[in-house]
Amino acid sequence: YGRLREAWERAIEEVLLANVVQRFRKSIQTQQIKSLAKIEESDCQTIERAMTRSSKFLRGHDSAHAANPHLPDPEELRADIDELRLWIASFNKR
Repeated sequence: YGRLREAWERAIEEVLLANVVQRFRKSIQTQQIKSLAKIEESDCQTIERAMTRSSKFLRGHDSAHAANPHLPDPEELRADIDELRLWIASFNKR
């Protein structure tokens, strides 16, 4: 799920923000700002939900056994990956 979270982060940068702003780049592509107009509230909700879900399964700090979430089965993981793929396709059609 760490890689899925990274994929969402990259999609935010490259798809949602259309490379207008990129990490570690000193400039902002002001000529492409108009591409940001297609961002909808539903995009923000989808991204927030997906980032929260993928973060839930990241390794890092150990938590109490009772607090550990069940790990998703392969079908759930595939659905989470497909959500990213479908969101990108839908966003790019606008």
